[in-house]
Amino acid sequence: MISGLTGRGHFPAFTDKRARRQAVQFACALFLALLGGLLWFNLTANLGAASMQVDFGFLWQDSGFDLNETVIAHGPGASYLNALLAGFLNTLKLTAVCIALATFVGFAIGFASLSAHPILKNAALAYVGAMRNLPKLLILLAVYVVMVRELPGVRDAWAFGGFVFVSNRGIEVPAVVLAGGWSGWAIVAAGVIAAVLGWRAVAQRGHPSAGALLAVLMAAAAVALTRPQLSLPALQGFNFSGGWTVTVPFLALMIALGAYHGAQIGELVRAAILAVPAGQREAGSALGLRRMAIMRLIVVPQALRLMVPPLTNQYINTLKNTSIGLAVGYSDLVSVMSTAVNQTFRPIELMIVTMCVYLSVGLAVSGALAFFGSRAYGR
Repeated sequence: MISGLTGRGHFPAFTDKRARRQAVQFACALFLALLGGLLWFNLTANLGAASMQVDFGFLWQDSGFDLNETVIAHGPGASYLNALLAGFLNTLKLTAVCIALATFVGFAIGFASLSAHPILKNAALAYVGAMRNLPKLLILLAVYVVMVRELPGVRDAWAFGGFVFVSNRGIEVPAVVLAGGWSGWAIVAAGVIAAVLGWRAVAQRGHPSAGALLAVLMAAAAVALTRPQLSLPALQGFNFSGGWTVTVPFLALMIALGAYHGAQIGELVRAAILAVPAGQREAGSALGLRRMAIMRLIVVPQALRLMVPPLTNQYINTLKNTSIGLAVGYSDLVSVMSTAVNQTFRPIELMIVTMCVYLSVGLAVSGALAFFGSRAYGR
């Protein structure tokens, strides 16, 4: 027998199932690496022929432009890297709000489409049909035009309680200001996380009351260190000062994407609920449970397992579709990239950075939902 062969004359790598899988994965990784290297070589060769080269040094140069909406401070004297970071944070903020709104709308529409009331059911189905067959950009432009034209000017802004104002520039709401800005919010977040971990550690030792007291004290200490103050909006001249402004472009994008993806999620919810075997509902009825209790305790937990994969796709699509904010002047990552390309003439570098950012966030969202799905399945 030749050394390294099995008794049947085959290599172990071809008879061991795990080894075959590892060999296939290695071959795929090698192929992708070679393909990426070939594309990079072709790119650098073509740029070299045009007396150009890939250089990311411009990211530290002054951008020379401002943004109409930022989470972090940015001005003309800040770098292109800071501008891209500001656009990225704007994209994350918009994505988080749109996902939350679309999920709420989707579950409401999904349950309504299964209602026993004909008017409510048909209205939900008509909403889903309309949203699924309209371009999201058209929905966005319609919402934006209506808001700009129908909302009053700044001086005639609608006032609610004397501290919330609505105008064609957005919604002015009170804001909590912490000492140190974003570093203060980081301290509060760290304090809350430490409080939760401390509460769990003490509670697991049989002292839940002491753990709760410790958590409250730690969170209060973190908040006290930042010296929070309440900032109220007030009209000064032709604009508001103080508080926090939710701009019209942000509102239009939130409503348009929340409504559009809410319809998609609503159809996923309806399909997942219908996919749960009817015997599960019949078993719940046999136990004497009411319809709402059957949905809450039996049907929805099983439906969640079925809707996680398509829901992941909708969440990632929401992230990618925030790029249509360019149409209404929202300073997201794509908008900042477009402005930077026009100024630096570095489209390759900027597109590489933007694609890597979207890919990283998309993979993070996919991984988080995959983890949730694995916990839901009990694996």
